[in-house]
This record gives sequence, C-alpha cells and structure tokens, in this order.
Amino acid sequence: MHYDEQRYAQQSPYTPTIPSLINVACEFIAAEEGFRDTPYHCSEGYPTIGYGQRIGKKNQSLTNFKFTLPEPAARAWLKHGIIQRLNELDSYSSLAAVFMEQNIPRQVVLLSMAYQLGVKGLSLFKNMLASLSIGDYVMAAEHALDSRWAKQTPERAQHHAHILQTGKLDGTGGVMDGQKN
Repeated sequence: MHYDEQRYAQQSPYTPTIPSLINVACEFIAAEEGFRDTPYHCSEGYPTIGYGQRIGKKNQSLTNFKFTLPEPAARAWLKHGIIQRLNELDSYSSLAAVFMEQNIPRQVVLLSMAYQLGVKGLSLFKNMLASLSIGDYVMAAEHALDSRWAKQTPERAQHHAHILQTGKLDGTGGVMDGQKN
C-alpha cells in the first residue's frame, strides 16, 4: 500500500508536522542504526545493509550479496521503511490509536521500535502501550525496559525509554522538544 499523507494527516493531531515526523524519524533511526554500504550480519544473524535493512534470510551467507549500496539509496530505503511502518499501523487499530495520541518524539520512538521489531513486534508491548494510552510515561518507560528487546539492545532501549518518559528528543532543540508532553 502506498503511504497516503493526506489520509494520515486528516487523522493526526500533528497535521502540519507529518513530513517532519517522517524526516525526524529518518534522522533518528539513521543515527541509531548507523550506515554500512556493504552487507553484514545483524545481531540476530540476518544479512543487512544500509541503515539496518534486512536483505536475506537468517544466517544466509554474505557471499550471496556482492554489491555496495550508496548512502542516498540507503536513505531512500530507510524513508520507505518508515512509511511502510506507518501504513502497517492501520492493521493494528489499538496500536494506531495509541500512536496518534503521542507527541512527535514518542511517535519517533514507536516508529524506531517498529522499524527494528516490525509493527507486529511493537504491538506485543501491551503494557508499555497501555501505559502510553493513559499518559503514564514513567511506567511506559519501565515496561519498555522489561523486555527481551531491551536485553538485546540495552543502549537503544535505555535511550528510547528516556524519550518515552520525557517526551523529548535529545539534541533536536526547538519545535520537537516543546510539543505536547
């Protein structure tokens, strides 16, 4: 399904900032993932390239992937992946409802988690999502850290939990830091 910005914007309390959401999420995830122009195995054993883009089956040999990926192409894949996750949210109505209620920094964290774990994987964080839905950001952060994901990627999980709790992206300044806590 192609991302329909107008449809999403009509549903979002952040109508003027939808392009900003995608751009901020792209920068955030790019910084988290880091860029690699040649294939490598991610921590879970999947052939990966660019900004954490899976390109093969688990434990598949990297000899099957003899190419380099230019950074602009990797950035386009990343943006496409974010848009794809936004589209997939429609399949999970309760997750989509929680997502729509959050400020942009928290939405960026949820998109980052969906990028890493898939939207289905994100939907399994039921306690975290329930806490977000009632505005209990301290508990949301605690629930995010009480997971296999947090054990596998502890620094990322700590950073995400901090943003879930504070509602602020570190180092973004200006408009993102001051929006709807």
